[in-house]
Amino acid sequence: STFPLKAAAQLTRIDLSTGAQTKVADLRSTPGGEEEGGPHGLAVQDGFAFVCDCPAGSATLTQVDLASGATSNVTSLASPSGCAVGGTYAYVVEQGSDDGQLVRVNLVDAPGAPRGTKVTLVGGLAGPMGVAVDVQGGYVYVEERHTNQVQRVSLSTGKAE
Repeated sequence: STFPLKAAAQLTRIDLSTGAQTKVADLRSTPGGEEEGGPHGLAVQDGFAFVCDCPAGSATLTQVDLASGATSNVTSLASPSGCAVGGTYAYVVEQGSDDGQLVRVNLVDAPGAPRGTKVTLVGGLAGPMGVAVDVQGGYVYVEERHTNQVQRVSLSTGKAE
């Protein structure tokens, strides 16, 4: 199955063998909002989708239960443009008002860092858009559109290499 984000601000499941579309959940995003309207970024893991949901002025990382369609907000975001999920963390690239950044978000409660805790791993990114995580290899990769480069960030140190 694939899970495209539709202009109507909903998460839709598409059966690849039949093309049938089924709405999974409504999202809060608004077309044409200051966050460029609509959701940005989608990652799927263990029966959940994680979406950068972007209604004007109040973007969040939203968790969607793919079986029930139930949604819950994980944390607030600053102009997100992509997300990836690996293990107990989501990795989100935010545009912000100045330089972009890569943040790590706890998806589960941990001692001293409850679910939704954000930690900035790398700042000063030039128009970050895409993000991918390779948990086994130990890296997060961030695409910077203004420099046409990909930054490699170590999961163990949180530093760009």
